Amino acid sequence: MAADTKEFTAKLKWLALMPVLLTPPYALTNRLHLFESHEVPRLAFDNAIAFMPELSGLYLSLFPFMWLSVLSQPTASEARKFILGGTACSCLASLIFLVYPTTFPRPNIDASGVYAWIVTSDTPYNACPSLHGSYAVYSAAWLAGATTYVFYKLFVMLVAMAIFYATIAVRQHGIIDLTLGGLLGYVSFLWARSLPDKKKAAQ
Repeated sequence: MAADTKEFTAKLKWLALMPVLLTPPYALTNRLHLFESHEVPRLAFDNAIAFMPELSGLYLSLFPFMWLSVLSQPTASEARKFILGGTACSCLASLIFLVYPTTFPRPNIDASGVYAWIVTSDTPYNACPSLHGSYAVYSAAWLAGATTYVFYKLFVMLVAMAIFYATIAVRQHGIIDLTLGGLLGYVSFLWARSLPDKKKAAQ
């Protein structure tokens, strides 16, 4: 029991580091624009999904999805890998944002409620690759890898797809951004999973 408590406490510590390590690179490039931005086109697929700001809550569900991914890992060492891979993903995407800024067209409306908070706190920059898409796939991959239950694996993949849908519905990103972001997230997952365990690395 004591060992389980210690392991869970260690995972909580890694969870607390998540915003400290993952957020600054994105926040910096979201406001710092050194080069001319390029607008990512909205495809027919994007237009086929109705604009639904009421799905803002589902869009924001990515964050508890990520927290659950960390806490669901069997060991603190795996939680550590999650944070390191997520940080690498954020840094690589932010480097792309810095040298090739992109934007995605948003509806010209008077925003209100949760949607208003989203569009005022997050500029339309840093569109491609979508880190929202990256972390949805990244978190789903970690959650799926932490279980042997097929239905649970399918469920977390469906959650990631729902987040993708909501992201398009609130016009934060399009399918191009999400596809490239999802690819980045999965590559980051493969890299992070290959990292040695902390104890092994110390030997």
